[in-house]
Amino acid sequence: MMWKDSWSVAKVAWKRWITEGKTIFCIALLTLFCVLTYGPLNDIVAYLGIKASCWIFSFFLSNFIMLLVYAGICVLIFSDVMMIDGYAELEIVRVGRRSYVVGQLLFVMLSALFIVMIPFVSSFLVVLPSIHWDMGWGEVFRTIAESAGVISSRTGIEIMFLIESQYLEAVTPLQSTFLTMLLMWLYAVLTALLIGSFRIMTGRNIGIIVAGAIAAFSIFARDMGAMAFGEKVRFFAPLLWSAPIYLNWNGVTAMPTFIYAFSVYSIVIVLLLTVSVIRFHRYDIHDQSTNG
Repeated sequence: MMWKDSWSVAKVAWKRWITEGKTIFCIALLTLFCVLTYGPLNDIVAYLGIKASCWIFSFFLSNFIMLLVYAGICVLIFSDVMMIDGYAELEIVRVGRRSYVVGQLLFVMLSALFIVMIPFVSSFLVVLPSIHWDMGWGEVFRTIAESAGVISSRTGIEIMFLIESQYLEAVTPLQSTFLTMLLMWLYAVLTALLIGSFRIMTGRNIGIIVAGAIAAFSIFARDMGAMAFGEKVRFFAPLLWSAPIYLNWNGVTAMPTFIYAFSVYSIVIVLLLTVSVIRFHRYDIHDQSTNG
């Protein structure tokens, strides 16, 4: 019965969330940046005269601008997680606190997956005329990895994604696509749970500040932080881990491995889930409406 009630809570939360103005805005913004990121591949294919492989999604977050946009969208789109309003109070009375909090957590998992699916689906639609269905990386991606600067200087095309030859050699397209979806999903879930769990623990929006600070530090660690303090600073930059190209796949760099990133994501998410469930049982829902 609890799971039935929890699923009911998740469905109601989804219906309210997907029709909110900020959700629609974030979806539109993410779609726009998908076009801006993937679009140059059409021009590159026209210049080279050969079609590209269909696996460009793996490089969606390789550009620091897209890292920043993705982090901002995750914070904004989940900024109301575990916000208790009048309707939420009625649901809590109807299904109980445990079913309600579990339903909210189910909603977070599903909505985070939906956010990831937007750039995944767009990766095929935006460049559909320029791709062929191949299980390998193909000549175009390898050419970009080796000569991106040359292509940009000769054509004036601004390439909005980073491809590295070492990464292409270390990971297959299918592996890379699955890992990208998984890591992007884990980061979105982590952001939502940070916001929600801090709201439950404090009754305030401190989690938004924490999630924003983590994203800002991750952007800093990508370039300036790595140059100033070494690549090991990226071990404390969760946003970077959402893009597999920033992980250590060949064992010769000081960057985090996939196992490290996945383990930290999973441990922190489980801790936040546990804290949220336990703390919500003793949470004064009226206190949030007063302080939130």
